[in-house]
Amino acid sequence: MTDSLESYNGVAMSVAPSILDGLSREQKRRLSEVLDQFLRELESGIPADPRRYIDPHPDLADVLSVYLNKLAQLHDIAAAFGNTVEPGVAETRSVDPESRRLGEFVLLGEIGRGGMGVVYEARQLSLDRRVALKVLPFASVLDSHQIARFKNEAQAAAQLNHPNIVPVFAVGAERGVHYYAMQLIDGRPLDRVIAKLRAESRRDSVDAEEVASPSDAQFESQTRGFVDARRDGWRAYSRAVVQIGIQAADALHAAHEFGIVHRDVKPSNLLLEPGGKLWITDFGLARCQSDLALTCTGDVVGTRQYMSPEQAGGKAALVDQRTDIYALGATLYELLTLEPAFPAGASPRRDEYAEPVRPRRLDPHVPVELETVVLKSMAARRDDRYATADELAEDLRRVLDGRPTIARPPTIWDRTARFARRHRRTVAIGAAVAILTMIGLAASAVLVNRERAIAQHNFERAERHFRDARQAVDRFGSQLAQRLAGVPGADGVRRELLAETLDYYQRFVDQAGADPTLQADLAMTHSKIGELNDQMGLVEPAIRAHRKAVALSQELHAGQPDSAEFARRLAACHNNLALALRHAGRSDEARTEFLRAIDLQNALTAANDGDPMRIRTDLARSHNNLGLLESEAGQEGAASEAFREAIRLQEQAAQELAEDPTIWQDLAGSYNNLAALVRRTGPEEAVALHRLAAQYQRKAAGAMPAALSCQSQLVLTLNNLGAA
Repeated sequence: MTDSLESYNGVAMSVAPSILDGLSREQKRRLSEVLDQFLRELESGIPADPRRYIDPHPDLADVLSVYLNKLAQLHDIAAAFGNTVEPGVAETRSVDPESRRLGEFVLLGEIGRGGMGVVYEARQLSLDRRVALKVLPFASVLDSHQIARFKNEAQAAAQLNHPNIVPVFAVGAERGVHYYAMQLIDGRPLDRVIAKLRAESRRDSVDAEEVASPSDAQFESQTRGFVDARRDGWRAYSRAVVQIGIQAADALHAAHEFGIVHRDVKPSNLLLEPGGKLWITDFGLARCQSDLALTCTGDVVGTRQYMSPEQAGGKAALVDQRTDIYALGATLYELLTLEPAFPAGASPRRDEYAEPVRPRRLDPHVPVELETVVLKSMAARRDDRYATADELAEDLRRVLDGRPTIARPPTIWDRTARFARRHRRTVAIGAAVAILTMIGLAASAVLVNRERAIAQHNFERAERHFRDARQAVDRFGSQLAQRLAGVPGADGVRRELLAETLDYYQRFVDQAGADPTLQADLAMTHSKIGELNDQMGLVEPAIRAHRKAVALSQELHAGQPDSAEFARRLAACHNNLALALRHAGRSDEARTEFLRAIDLQNALTAANDGDPMRIRTDLARSHNNLGLLESEAGQEGAASEAFREAIRLQEQAAQELAEDPTIWQDLAGSYNNLAALVRRTGPEEAVALHRLAAQYQRKAAGAMPAALSCQSQLVLTLNNLGAA
């Protein structure tokens, strides 16, 4: 039997209610907020008096009266939907089936919800079968654009007939509730599978419980095959990932052949069944060649984390099948590395030439051929991607069969050309620097040859040049990247600098790992790798690098326990590891590392060994960092104690180093942190602390007029002072 697609019964989907005509944008915004609050209270069981919402907004009294009554009626209709029942026992409950009925469908239980609707398991009475019923949220009936997109989703999916696309059976609207029925899939979204894998890989029991609780045995059984494949080794896991990619690419190609671009391919819209079959769902943002009215030039629709550059830039005219190919590549990237290609907090309109970190840099077990295929799918330029999803599927089959792929790893010339396109001005400057560097190296070679007889002198000169080069990389890479952090539109350049700097340090670690004479340099390099990974949003790689730096520094300190410099470096490594753990939300581990750093620095201060001023400054920063951690954890007493100790040490340093602006900045930062902590309980003290912070920041800004960060910090302090 074939299913016919039901119509919307003549419901007008794209015309705004006439009662809204004449309202300003600000009035519509307030109307939306009031209705949203009213519905939330209804759903939480709080009695809602309409007059309480109407009286504060007399200019909206008429429209609010109409809509509040309508929402209350809709909520009464939906009240029985919350009385969901377990599949198979619907008939045994005392709830009236008519109260849970929508058209010819009886709702059995909620499956999931998202931005475009709530999905229920339901029984279709006419065919006596179980289906998935997607219902538009009740608050969305006020938004004609939302209704139009909901209808678009149903129509787009209903036109497609492919074994990996969830089929739509029926569409309708009843009592103001819009819905459509589709095949019920016994699977879970891929984003939950990824979260489960991530928790397993980190052996984090808390995360694992959040992803799949012990009561969710079905989810455990559905993900077990994928988790076991990863545990069995990369050969089995990479084959599983490739098979998912092939199914998704074949399904997308079928949609593209029909003139439909999904535009929101992401893990949460891919359902995985226990047997490994994949389904594509949620065509709410799909665009058909025959209907372009839902999106205008400049609109940004989709999920930014998986968007292609042209989609993220709002270039609707450039969005085609290659946009879906990019998003599928980003999904496969996350499956392979368990890290998103671009952090969730990345700039929403990132640089159009931005490239992700290579998967093998995050996990060297990723097969080279598979990495190449994924990166070609995610090429920043549309023309560098696969032209069709069918080509992507074919290349994935080549990976599966062990045959050569069409995609080829980028050569050094390809990478150079891409870098040149992104940073033409930087390349010009770099070329000049390279020429000067070559001249300098040539001159150094002449000097080395001339002084060949003095071996020790040559060694010291070479070592000095090496450290100068390291300092140059620091200045040009990480430090310049930090300065670009606040520059609008510089995210792409900053990320490229961080990636290239990280690659340089990683090569040094690989080459020098077996040389015991370079252990101190290796410890410092691992610490820098940790900082760079942290800046790029790669939390777990950052923590691993910092732990390696701590381990190497502990060996150095154990070998020379009387060395104040090695003890100071070990304390700095503990502090850096604590900062990374704090960013990851692991407060207890971070507190332990901060206290270890403070213990070492206190011992050095008591022994008055090494450089007392530097050690005292490091100790003050450790106390300040500990204070921030305790403040975030709600331990106000411990936070206050830590901030005040930092201020005491920094005030001593400010007296002894009266002309050092960095001491003034650090002291101002500690004053501001303590002021924020005591503002609620001691507002007068907070005002005094903010005034002291502003005083020192004015001195720093006067001493460094070209440093915009000083001016920015002073502005923030004055703002905080005004608030206090």
